[in-house]
Amino acid sequence: MRWATGALPFTGKPPRPSQLWARLRDQPITDTDTDGAATGAQGVAAHPADAAGREANLVALGDLPASPVLSMLTKPAPGASLTWLLECLSDPRDWNPREWLLIETVTRHAAAGYTSQTARIWDAQGQPVAVSHQTTAVFG
Repeated sequence: MRWATGALPFTGKPPRPSQLWARLRDQPITDTDTDGAATGAQGVAAHPADAAGREANLVALGDLPASPVLSMLTKPAPGASLTWLLECLSDPRDWNPREWLLIETVTRHAAAGYTSQTARIWDAQGQPVAVSHQTTAVFG
C-alpha cells in the first residue's frame, strides 16, 4: 500500500478525501481446506486466475482503506463497519490481482460517531473497477 493524498489516520488532522495505491503482496488470497487445496466460498476454486479468486481479492482490497475521519483522532480507537456494499463495475476476470489499484475514499457525512463514506476503485489504466458505500461507527 502506498499513501497518495489525504491525512493519515490518528494524526489529529482534518479529514479530507484520501487516495492510496494498493495491490496484493506475493500471494493472492485463497482459502485452504484440510487437504491443503485452495478453495473459495463453498468449495469453489479460489485460484487468482479464476473469477472466484479474483473477486475474493478485489473484496479484500475494497475493504482496505481506513475511514478519512480517523485522521481527526490522535490515537487509535475502536471502530466498526455497520454496513458495507461493494459494486463490481467490471468483470473480475478482466482484472489482474497483482496490479496496483487506486482507491479514493470520501466521507459523505459524519456525526455523533457515525460516518457514511464512499470509495471508488480504478485500475492502473484509470478504468473503474468498483465502488463501495459504507457506514461505520468510531468509538473514540
